[in-house]
Amino acid sequence: MKIYFISKIFLLTIILISCESENPIATETGNGKIVVNANVDKGIIYVDEKFTGKFTPDTLELFAVKHLIKVRKEGYFSEQKEIAIKKDEVISEIFILTKNNLSKNVLLETFTNSGCDSCKNSNELFSNLMNKYPQRLFILNHPTRYPNQNDPMNLEVMEDVNKRLEYYIFFDVPQYVIDGNKNNLIEITINEQLNKLTKLEITVIDSLISGDGLTIDVFLDVYDLDEIDFSSLVLRIALIEKSIIFETPPGTNGQKEFNYILRGMIPDYKGISLAGINKVGRAKFAKFMLLNPRWKKENLSVIAFVQNELTKEVLQVTNSE
Repeated sequence: MKIYFISKIFLLTIILISCESENPIATETGNGKIVVNANVDKGIIYVDEKFTGKFTPDTLELFAVKHLIKVRKEGYFSEQKEIAIKKDEVISEIFILTKNNLSKNVLLETFTNSGCDSCKNSNELFSNLMNKYPQRLFILNHPTRYPNQNDPMNLEVMEDVNKRLEYYIFFDVPQYVIDGNKNNLIEITINEQLNKLTKLEITVIDSLISGDGLTIDVFLDVYDLDEIDFSSLVLRIALIEKSIIFETPPGTNGQKEFNYILRGMIPDYKGISLAGINKVGRAKFAKFMLLNPRWKKENLSVIAFVQNELTKEVLQVTNSE
């Protein structure tokens, strides 16, 4: 009987401890209420990062402890606050959501080759698009290894281009990828993408240093992207040469001028994982690249873009000009 009695006490102690550990440590016991208002109706209310099933305006009854309360709505930047709920009291809080006016830019990735007859009209396409969408469209032209395996532009950046071909699973050229999705309806898709909003802002600053060095600073401003798993996001940085002119055609299609040609991915084709950055705020990435002295420095530009590795979607892009 004595052993049985001790066992009951021991089990009861374990149950009490485990129950207590499931609840937050309260500064006061009991519950309180909060009236959640916002400057927009039907804002989604979250408590401690969990959806409550309620929308603004509404009243919540919560444990009398500190809670992280957030209100979000599509098309707006959310606001969150740490609020102490008081026992047997009703408090009121107003959340101010600002409208998202951040414009999304568009990345057009192309895959071409100097031996591809249907690629030779790419310059005219690029020129028309860049004139139509100035400072909103950015072109990254990957010189592939086929059909001309001796394409001089590909020989300088073969691994990066091959890995991008594998990434999108391409086996022929030309290919057109808009914000991570293969699409031949180029202008229609560009217009659709430009009408979207984003919660990312990218700033790129590059500086030539003595010799043939290039320093690159990329600033990434994140506004309320907590609905995305950042472990799947990467920042990719690409150096391009906007115009390359050969005295004689390097391939069989007769083309002498090539535009927006990839010169290298920095630090490489894998990009830089964004898993460790804050979901709100600014992050800085500093990189360095040694330039080939044959490249015309005045024609160089840096493109930076954020891409989702699960969906291949490009969330935002910009360049150093």
